[in-house]
Amino acid sequence: MRQKKWDGRPTPCDLLKLYIYGYLYRIRASRRLEAETHRNVQVMWLIKALTPGSRPLRIFRKDHARATWGVCVLYRFCREQSLFGAELLAIDGTKIAAVASRKRVITPAEIAKMNAATTARSPSIWLRWTRLIGRSRKRPVRKPDVAAAIAALKAQKAGCRAGGGIGGGAAQATG
Repeated sequence: MRQKKWDGRPTPCDLLKLYIYGYLYRIRASRRLEAETHRNVQVMWLIKALTPGSRPLRIFRKDHARATWGVCVLYRFCREQSLFGAELLAIDGTKIAAVASRKRVITPAEIAKMNAATTARSPSIWLRWTRLIGRSRKRPVRKPDVAAAIAALKAQKAGCRAGGGIGGGAAQATG
């Protein structure tokens, strides 16, 4: 089977990622999602720097409404059952400015002075960092109880079949 050649358009997978992002951050409007693709670095990283317009987003939402809704319901269920692990991630945010003017040139003597100041200050920084990490490690790591989540899902399904629906309304469930 031949694969389609990539033509720069967003795939349904990318658009679904964008809609899940919108669901998590309560962004419903297609034009607002389009603006996020231009503005938000998280979204740029998530959908590989693609910037779909609001029209392809609206068409995707119209054509895949039921599947998108199902993914959001599944996400909500997994979150309620604590099946997602929330872990601490640390990202280095170092910013280095490259300036080449004569006034801003740093001499080796100035570098040695800065290194001495950093070395003198680093034990207190390291101590604060280890205390912070120590506090986060003291919290017990809770493993997800998949069996309980499945039992809850079966109970919810039985309630839907009894005529209650997901929200307790009169919607009929199809099995």
